[in-house]
Amino acid sequence: MKKSLLVTLLLLLVGGISHAQIQAYSVGDVAPDFTVTDVNGNTYSLYSITGSGQYVLLDFFFTTCPPCQSTAPIFNELHEKYGCNQGQLFCMSVDVGDSDAEVVQFENTYGGTFSHAPAVSGTEGGGDAVNSTMNIAAYPTYALIGPDNKFISTDIWPIAGVADFEAAFPAGSGITPMTCSAVSVDQALSEATLQLYPNPAAQSTRLDLTLDTYGEVNIEVYDLLGQRVLVQELGALDAGLTATELDLSQVNNGIYVVRVAQNNQIIASRKLEVMK
Repeated sequence: MKKSLLVTLLLLLVGGISHAQIQAYSVGDVAPDFTVTDVNGNTYSLYSITGSGQYVLLDFFFTTCPPCQSTAPIFNELHEKYGCNQGQLFCMSVDVGDSDAEVVQFENTYGGTFSHAPAVSGTEGGGDAVNSTMNIAAYPTYALIGPDNKFISTDIWPIAGVADFEAAFPAGSGITPMTCSAVSVDQALSEATLQLYPNPAAQSTRLDLTLDTYGEVNIEVYDLLGQRVLVQELGALDAGLTATELDLSQVNNGIYVVRVAQNNQIIASRKLEVMK
């Protein structure tokens, strides 16, 4: 059951007196880690996602909120345009006050024809706790978090189209449109093994990659701001173990994310520290 506070906030929203934002945190603050489970039983942890170098766009909503209903298909259009969470952008909807069944009904009714982002219910998926921690003031709230776990935006609004979300992307983020793969990121990550050593590394590190299938492979290195600092194309590789040397001579000291893509799909990711 919705709390009367939510109804009050919704009326304020519709009336134009105020709009959504995160009250407990400001732009530049480090977002708190959380773990939630979506309506399909998949579990996600914020810091695991950002640790792979991705930006995270959160949609805080509840199912009977009219502005949430009207912007849900736009959010899912964004999710599909940028690779269904397989690229630099990870989209997730976090509900407050509703069950899995209610969130599924919401997605079926209002989510649109695009590939839907993971949706987490409030009562069963852990969304209530996240909404409480963030202290959401009104709904919907769209917030963008960077790979460094810092809030880039706590209030992306108004939303009339995908371009309004894109305007919040920071310069040099590397967030680019890509085709959704039929294979999920979680499945792909389970099909490849990546090891880096030494780690921390100085001038170079050895990359051992075990593939399950044949395909074109490239390596990209991102800093914690999501900026790509290095790319190395390995070409077409057979299934099995491949060892290659990653030249770090032009990479500054710091923490980075090494991502391996096969046929333009991310299949493995590891953190790397450069210390010279």
